[in-house]
Amino acid sequence: MFAVNCFHDRRSLIKAVAFLMRSLKIDRIVALDDFDVEVGADLREHFRTTHTGHDESVARYFRDKLAM
Repeated sequence: MFAVNCFHDRRSLIKAVAFLMRSLKIDRIVALDDFDVEVGADLREHFRTTHTGHDESVARYFRDKLAM
């Protein structure tokens, strides 16, 4: 488990995960809160690991209260 102090800068977050993936095999990206669902989906889609979770379009419906 790794922690990041800020999820707002997506480009820096992608770079940090890419740096970790140089030495570690990351199988799953899990969102611990409903606010992190979009971030997790964005990372899954960027690194092409959508077979283990929702992609970005499904995550948008999860966060959209009107669609729920």
